[in-house]
Amino acid sequence: MVDELLRAFEQAQQQLSGDAQRQLAAQIEAWLDEQEWDAIVSSPEGQETLERLAAEAHAEIARGDVDDGGWE
Repeated sequence: MVDELLRAFEQAQQQLSGDAQRQLAAQIEAWLDEQEWDAIVSSPEGQETLERLAAEAHAEIARGDVDDGGWE
């Protein structure tokens, strides 16, 4: 762990209440999840999957194989 991150965690532990520490932990986890999704989506495999799904959606629309409405 880099020194800056270690210092930030130590400071958070000393200065923040338990609730604030849990909130910070949740924010860090959400950020890490976002980074993971960004890596997946930007990978060549992720791009291929997105392109395939887009092509399937366009084909369904062209065939009229879609329903207006919501996610019901």
